[in-house]
Amino acid sequence: MICIILVLCLLGAYGLISLHAKNISNILKENINLIVELSPEHSEVELQNVLQKLKQHQKIISSSVRYISPDEAIQIMNEELQGDVLIQPTENPLAEIITFNVKYDYVSTAELQFLKSELEEMTHIVRVQYYESVYEYIGANVRRLSRVLLYIGLFLSIFAFGFIYSTIQLSMQTEKFKIRTMELVGAEYFQIRKPFISQSLRVALISSGFAIVILSVLLVVIALEFTHFTKVINYGFVFLVYLILVLFAIGITQWATYIVVQRYLGADKSSFYK
Repeated sequence: MICIILVLCLLGAYGLISLHAKNISNILKENINLIVELSPEHSEVELQNVLQKLKQHQKIISSSVRYISPDEAIQIMNEELQGDVLIQPTENPLAEIITFNVKYDYVSTAELQFLKSELEEMTHIVRVQYYESVYEYIGANVRRLSRVLLYIGLFLSIFAFGFIYSTIQLSMQTEKFKIRTMELVGAEYFQIRKPFISQSLRVALISSGFAIVILSVLLVVIALEFTHFTKVINYGFVFLVYLILVLFAIGITQWATYIVVQRYLGADKSSFYK
């Protein structure tokens, strides 16, 4: 049973990673800053007007809109570079900027270019800058990860079928003489199969239950260690993976038990000693 639990844990972990890969990609994309450079000729009211328009834009995450003054920019540079900045506050050449993040639904080359052109037409906005290569890098890596996960999934599926079948076949070696005895006393085939099928069902439910508990504990540990985990996790996906694990465990153990028992039913006596 321990072997079955370990295999189910591997399959469950694979399923959780595969289903959440897109969520991770979306969160990464939403955390890349776009920068709006403002013209120096504007009043406080005009600045607030620009900020308000950005916050109300359907493609922009309103909570991410942030105004950074030239003095604040110098302070940020000092903190990041540990004070090793040659620019003095009295001769600050930095412009006023606004940073914001775009909703993942609109993160594409065409959408970002359209948003850039749209915002640059607004009054007091000089230019909009973003690192297109970063978005392309994330997209390329997500596609590469999807292919790798597909190969891993195929390998794990084949491994799980073979391993669980071998485990059940090995456990049934001690039961083959019981099958022969039941045959000799005139039991019907379905009567012979029934206790073994019932036993395999119990094994499947117990194994999948333990696997679900182990995976749940791992998810809790990860959630405690990483604060952004709650943004990534989709509890609908978690429930789906758990349901598939239970159904898979029941299906593979029932199928393997049926095949192994069927092999001994009606077999000649010599085959029981092989």
